[in-house]
Amino acid sequence: MVRRRGFFLAGWLLLIALVGAGFATFGSHLDSEFTVPDTQSQAGIDALERSLPTATGVQGQLVSSPPRVRPSPTRPTAP
Repeated sequence: MVRRRGFFLAGWLLLIALVGAGFATFGSHLDSEFTVPDTQSQAGIDALERSLPTATGVQGQLVSSPPRVRPSPTRPTAP
């Protein structure tokens, strides 16, 4: 339990204000570009940017799913 709720709230408000001022001062543009130099995949992306500039901004998505589990023959299945 917080004894001095006013100081606690003021601290959080000050932190939020400082973060907001930082975004306003240094720009709010967040860059999602990530490069790993000297890798084959980065070399491929760089070659693609040189040969097909309209295909830049390549995006990928990784999807995983759990393996299928067969029901145990000793357990009854739901109807």
